[in-house]
Parts: sequence; structure tokens; C-alpha cells
Amino acid sequence: MNSFPKPTQHDSNRSSIKKMAFICLKLFLIFLIILISLMVGDSASAQYTDIKRLGTSQAICEKPGVQTSTELQDFFANNSETVNQILSEAGWQGDKQALFTAVQNGDFTEQVYPVGTTFEWMGMREKKQVISSPNRRWAGEKSFPGFEINIENACVNYQLVVPKICCNIALTAAAKIVNEPELAVNIDGNSMTVCTDAPKVIMSRLGNSSEELTLDNSGCWYGQQLSAGKYTIKAIDECGTTVKTVSIAPKVAPFMEDKLLDGEKVIPFIAAFVGTETLMRLETAWNMEMRDSSGIAGLRAGFKVPLRRSLKFVPSVGALHRNGVNNGNDYPEDTIFADVGLEAKITKNFFVGGGLGVWDINDSDSREPSIFINAGGSITPATEWFVEARGIDSDNPDGNDGFSDNRTFNAGIRLLFR
Repeated sequence: MNSFPKPTQHDSNRSSIKKMAFICLKLFLIFLIILISLMVGDSASAQYTDIKRLGTSQAICEKPGVQTSTELQDFFANNSETVNQILSEAGWQGDKQALFTAVQNGDFTEQVYPVGTTFEWMGMREKKQVISSPNRRWAGEKSFPGFEINIENACVNYQLVVPKICCNIALTAAAKIVNEPELAVNIDGNSMTVCTDAPKVIMSRLGNSSEELTLDNSGCWYGQQLSAGKYTIKAIDECGTTVKTVSIAPKVAPFMEDKLLDGEKVIPFIAAFVGTETLMRLETAWNMEMRDSSGIAGLRAGFKVPLRRSLKFVPSVGALHRNGVNNGNDYPEDTIFADVGLEAKITKNFFVGGGLGVWDINDSDSREPSIFINAGGSITPATEWFVEARGIDSDNPDGNDGFSDNRTFNAGIRLLFR
């Protein structure tokens, strides 16, 4: 047998075939994309049925329709069954009676609806029967006039249209109404004030049941002596809710407060005071101890040394002058004293304190220990008032050494150097 060699394909032919295949594939993909776009466009357009004429045989009312407000009111009054049938056929969720009342009261406006306006549904006649046709779109040559009625029901605003020429009641839009009521909550210590424009307020505390708050005529509620914890307040309106969460901190006693505040420093002070002093003093004219009273006035200087937030260590020294010491009494009229004490802040502007002192420190014959209590408060950030009562432990050989016979009372002003 004769064998013939197989024909060989030239490389240039292979390259041409590949190029043609690639071009064909590219053209096919472009065609496919265009086809899909057209199908999507047709699908979107198919959602609405175009209306190009109004006032035809499908009109609810005969020409010339309703052209004035009075004619619209008469149409609703005389064709209530037809209107109700259209609304029922459409499955409208609004308040029918509210619609009739709005028309009767003139709560509507005249509007012009441009080409392209869409309707969720439109009432019309078909074979002399009243129906509701969904998804209609005005595709006429120009805009048409109509009456617009807005009805709110169950937190939805319904926008209804009655074209003047045909009375084909239609729904253009149904928008959800969201109304977040105003809510103000103020915390002051363990008290709370809640104010709102909502008709209902619910307060709940973590771990406890909820309660409805009773608002006064101004829309506020006031609560006092509330327990510490986190509270949730809900202001509830028909179409919305506003929620706020607040906390009431535990009440802390002054002496139980934590460490010293950062940056609090030692505060120097000077003070002036006046008062009275009663002591058993040696009357040289009688050569015996007798009760002697005198007025006192003096100055002192010291420091307020912070130990904790509300507790301070207060050392001071001072000098006083006695006015009215009995003649013949060898007790000194001018003297020096020294004190050490503690002061505890009870409220923001009030403190109490007490301590020990040495009276007549500069005179060994009259030197005596003392104990005192005091109280005071802020006048300005740089000044304080104070009052003081002191008992002096007088060593009296006649037995009159009690605090009732040896005491001082004074009041004064401090100047603080912050």
C-alpha cells in the first residue's frame, strides 16, 4: 500500500483561527450583557402599568369630574358606597371614617401631578364594576390636576389623590411615621427629675420590676431618696420611643471616703477671734482663788493639713489679750497658747472639729492644759467662720478645777492662703 504524508497546518493559520475565536467570544459576551440589561429594564418597567388618558370609560365620575372643593365634598357625600368599595378592593389599611371627615372639613389641597407619577393603586371602573388596579403610572402628555388628602393612621401617613377629571381615587405613597419623643433626665445625688412630651413613661431598675411614672401638668416626674443603681427610662409615644439609662451612685459618708485627692495641699491660715473667759484666779487682795471673768480678743496662725478628702489635721499657735481682769489679780493679761486638732467636713460648706491645747504657755505659774471643740464653714473660697468652746483643766487647791469654772467661748474669722 502506498502511504501518503499527512498535510501539515501552517503556524500562521493557527494564529488566525485563535484570533477569530477570541473576537467571536468577545462579541457574544457583549451581546449577552446587552440582552440581560434589556430584560432587567423591561422587568422594572413591567412593575407599573402606564396610564395615558384619564376621564375615559374607566372613570369613577363622569366628565367634567370634580373641579372645586365643594364638588369634591359632594362627591364623597353622595358616593360613599363607591368610595368604600374602592378602598376595600385596594385593601387600604387607613381609617375610612378619617378620610370622609377630612374631606368634609376641607382638609385637602389642590396639587398638580407630573408625568411619571406612580400610584400604589388606583380605583376605576371595569365593565361597569368598581375595582382597584395596583401599580399604575401616569404616562400622559402633560401633568394633571387633582386633590391631595393626607390621612395619618397607626403611625402611617397615607397620601391619597383624587384626579379632578375622573374621581379615580388613588394612593401615591404610604410613609411610616417615626416620632422620637423628647426626654430629659437629671440626677442630683439620690434624686431624679424626668421631663418629656410623651404621654407615657416607664422606669425600670436592674433586678427590679418596671413602673409607670405619673407626670404632672408640665410633663415632669420628681423622685427622691432613690436607691443606688442603674435606671432605664422609656418615654413612649404612639409612633416612637426614646430610651435613656442613668445611674445613681451610692451615698458615701464623709469619713468613709477614699484617699486624699490628688493635688490637695497644706493650707496656711491666720484667724482673729473674740470671746469670753471664766477662770478660778488668785485674788491677791483676798489671798484666795475666786472666779474671774474677762473678755478676750486674739489672733492665731496655723495650717490645715489634709489627711483624707474630708479630714484635716490643724496645728496652730496664738496670742490673746484679756480685758477686765480683776484688780489685784496677778493673772497675766496677755498670753500665748498652742493647739492641735482635727477637723472633719460634714457637708460642702460645714465642718466640726476638736483637739487639745496648752493655755498660757509662756507663763509657768499659769500654764494649764485644755480641751476644745469647734465648728465652722465657708464664707468664700478664702474665708471661713468658726466658733469654739474650750474647757481648761485648772489645778485649783480649793477644788474648783472643773470645766464649769474654767472655760472660754469665742468666735472668729479665718483667712486661708490657698
